[in-house]
Amino acid sequence: MIKGGYWVAASSLIKAATQVLAFILYARVCDRSEFSAISIASAFYSVIIIFSDAGIGNYIIRTETSHDERKMQAAFIGAISIGLAITIAALALREHISVFYRRDDIGNIIALMATNFLIIPLWQVPRAFLERSLDFGAIAKVEIIAAITGLAATSIALWQNFGAYSITFFGTSSNIVLWLLLRHVKPSIFKFPKGLRHYEWAEPISHSAHTMGFNACNALGTHADILIAGRFLSGGDLAPYAAAKELCLKGALLINPVIARICTPLIARLGGDRDSLRSLYKKISSSATVINCPIYLTILLFPNEVNSILFGNKWHSEEVIFRVMAVWGFLRAFGSPSGSLWFGLGKQRLAMVFSFFTLLFFVPAFYLGAQFGSTGLMLAALTAMFIQQAYPIWRFAVNECTGMGYFEYFSTLATPVLTGVAAYLLSSIISHLISIHATVNGVNTTQVLFFLLVYALISFYFNKSARLILGIK
Repeated sequence: MIKGGYWVAASSLIKAATQVLAFILYARVCDRSEFSAISIASAFYSVIIIFSDAGIGNYIIRTETSHDERKMQAAFIGAISIGLAITIAALALREHISVFYRRDDIGNIIALMATNFLIIPLWQVPRAFLERSLDFGAIAKVEIIAAITGLAATSIALWQNFGAYSITFFGTSSNIVLWLLLRHVKPSIFKFPKGLRHYEWAEPISHSAHTMGFNACNALGTHADILIAGRFLSGGDLAPYAAAKELCLKGALLINPVIARICTPLIARLGGDRDSLRSLYKKISSSATVINCPIYLTILLFPNEVNSILFGNKWHSEEVIFRVMAVWGFLRAFGSPSGSLWFGLGKQRLAMVFSFFTLLFFVPAFYLGAQFGSTGLMLAALTAMFIQQAYPIWRFAVNECTGMGYFEYFSTLATPVLTGVAAYLLSSIISHLISIHATVNGVNTTQVLFFLLVYALISFYFNKSARLILGIK
């Protein structure tokens, strides 16, 4: 299990790195109008992609015996059918999307990206079987190859001046590689069964409906701000907000996918043992916060330095947006592991209902905020996220599934945040005492380096969760 965890961590880190590098390339190479188009198209893709496997991945992971293979085949056929329907719908609605956003390129980009939904179910099925058997190493190796291929493809496209259309090369190339390398893992699942009876469809469809309902509402809640603001804000106004938000979303990719991939099967095995679940989730939350905290504190405290390193001074005038979105990203990352509880314990219905009511709250907030430009949008996003994380996530996910108390849950924030404050103060003193200038694009980044180093040292010596991540007692 530990070895599998390291493989998942390696795969997730490399995938996150390739996505971050692709994002940095888009922000550096494309102008603000093209970057806005990429952000809107990416938001559409992120919402639609959750329908691609019809929830079959989680269904396979939770099915412990092989005699339900026909039900899995039924769900697989449904996933392919949904992928075909999504592709046809995207092609049919291409012109309407372009008219809505008053840009011809957005509809075309979304239509090109939609063709991926014919490929995604083909590799998600064998990957789910490997996850069920906890064979994370085999999955990780394939995903690493696919991620690197995607980055190479989109880099070549940018080099050839494809502009906003470059984003289509990343997903298409990586999905094709995943399919080609994983298709032989479980050949029997790709046989179309004959004479399926209604009860063989019922369970996968019920599971898929709740899973897709949650994923759809969750994805819409995450990307509704971009989808709504794209209608009201110009490309120049939307671009800095989109850049700050995407940076904070990419930051969470460093740890949250690792948690979901490893902890969901573990939570499923613990079942109704609330004491064990509470202990496990506290370790999960503490470990995630230890890694996420320095990422978002760096963006919050050193926005100009981060911009210089990543974007080459392109967004220096937008440091307030980056600071606000850093707080937003940290709040979101802190509550993110709760999804593993719902799906690990089979509470898809509760997850779907929660995400639906969250969406009903988020959409009006984003619409109202967008009327006041990028400033109004960022304040609306921060307020909505704070309200969601302050009570609902704890009550309906953490407390409902583990029985963990309110202050016990939020106590996991104390050590990483205090460590960050101490690291910032010490790094300020050190950078003034030591005359070292690590300059990037005319901006001194010395304190950033000292901050990260001091945070790592303090965490290693005083935080058990940090040592646990490194496998040190």
